[in-house]
Amino acid sequence: MLLAAALILVMFTHGCRCSGDAGADAGVWSDAGKNPLPDGGATGTDGGGPDAGLTGVLQHHRNMSRDGLYVDAKMTLASIADLHVDTGFTGSTSGNTYAQPLFMENGPSGKDTLFVATTHNDVYALDAVTGAELWKVTVGVSVPGSELPCGTIDPLGVISTPVLDPQARRLYVAGMFNASGNEPKQQVVSIDIDTHSIVWTVDVAALIPGFIAKVHNQRSALLLLKGVLYVPYSGLDGDCGNYQGWVVAVPVSNHSATTGWRTAAYSGSGIWAPSGAASDGTSVYVATGNTNNRSSEGHPFPTDWNQAQSEAVLKLTPPTPSFSGSAADYFTMSGPGGHDWLYNDTADLDLGSSGVVLFDVPGATPSHLAFAIGKTSHTFLLDRDNLGGMGLGLGTPLTANGMAFGALIAYQTAAKSYVGGHFTLSNSSCSVSGADFAVLEVSHTSPPGLSYAWCAKSGGKTSAIVSTTDGVTDPVVWTYGSRGDETLRAHDGNDGHVLYTSSALPGSSQWNAPIIAKGRVYVAGNGVVTALRVP
Repeated sequence: MLLAAALILVMFTHGCRCSGDAGADAGVWSDAGKNPLPDGGATGTDGGGPDAGLTGVLQHHRNMSRDGLYVDAKMTLASIADLHVDTGFTGSTSGNTYAQPLFMENGPSGKDTLFVATTHNDVYALDAVTGAELWKVTVGVSVPGSELPCGTIDPLGVISTPVLDPQARRLYVAGMFNASGNEPKQQVVSIDIDTHSIVWTVDVAALIPGFIAKVHNQRSALLLLKGVLYVPYSGLDGDCGNYQGWVVAVPVSNHSATTGWRTAAYSGSGIWAPSGAASDGTSVYVATGNTNNRSSEGHPFPTDWNQAQSEAVLKLTPPTPSFSGSAADYFTMSGPGGHDWLYNDTADLDLGSSGVVLFDVPGATPSHLAFAIGKTSHTFLLDRDNLGGMGLGLGTPLTANGMAFGALIAYQTAAKSYVGGHFTLSNSSCSVSGADFAVLEVSHTSPPGLSYAWCAKSGGKTSAIVSTTDGVTDPVVWTYGSRGDETLRAHDGNDGHVLYTSSALPGSSQWNAPIIAKGRVYVAGNGVVTALRVP
């Protein structure tokens, strides 16, 4: 049962006018290629759903499911060996880039365009062929670390992945802003991609009572679903101040009708993962972290999950959004040892450190699945139509070595289904030196289960992606050694063997995912964007 005092839903209008259905993309797989999960496409000015007819990388990991699956006919297993740095491309930016770059056809002046956002609150539109700057917009003054109660990013500005709406021709960006030395603000900004003018700005704290901008951090990717922009929040590194796991919903055609929902915890239960919110085209899914002990304020760690909503995968109902409190709409750990949510909560072992990825598995019952793994060191395979409340999910959780971070992936071949991420499994047959990345096979059974498939070395703090030539053929898993050896690696998605290893690329920020578009791989480093291409 949902307690009004525990879950705060703040509404300032009677809602928004939202219509339209989620679109589909053959590159995002589902049951025998039918009824695929929605792609990362656009929403039009009428508030419609994703448009599969548009080629682009319009949001984090390309798809609302956050599977990280790209379709590019040029990226065959054979062609990857000839990948090379495109010396005709030179892209420069200012500040560090944590956000994944975005790509769209027919951008400003009709050009194929990359969009890159930085911690300096600079947003760039770059020619995707040459790297030349088409425009630059400074959306606000970034906040010096000295003005924040804690944190490690200095200055702090845009660190989450924005989202593109190519039909409305808007780019939506969120981050920390400082107006003329005043109190730092959390703002959401709409940019016209043709005129590079700011169309509107939402000051979150001004519209959401109880939201304290200075202690929140917006590092999770933005989601655009049926005309509503979903913006997740957590805290600053160091857990200072009483932040919560907010999901702010901004109707893009009526931004003054912004609403907000937050987790029940007095402090904590933030939404931290770079992949942010995921969607199957109907619901919004987020994964939360741990609460904080505020005993001096009369709020020690809660022992009732309903007063925390931490260490969980939550399914929210758009558009406001709202949480039912039903066991079908959340999952948290209940079991022996390290599986228990309270143990992980008090030990700062966030389930939400890697977010949640959605995917469908043909022949499995249930077939609509979700996968989560975090600092808890256990894998969780879930029925996303019935998350099940407290439990262990489907099958037996696998034990990981240490903690998982970064965005997850999901893909399938003609015969098998896989998930993976920045973790390794205990008691596996992995023999790769320096392995820090694992792929698991998902069985096509009733119920489905997980088993070890292969492992690899990413060389850093990777948020991997996957490419295929048609959705299932020539699967290639791409890892990048961000804040490590800065090396791009391509692995055969069938068995993990290395197809390509780059030389060291310019320095980058953690968990920043590369993207693939029109035969090129783009990597956004700190101050520079690199393009690699196949012949």
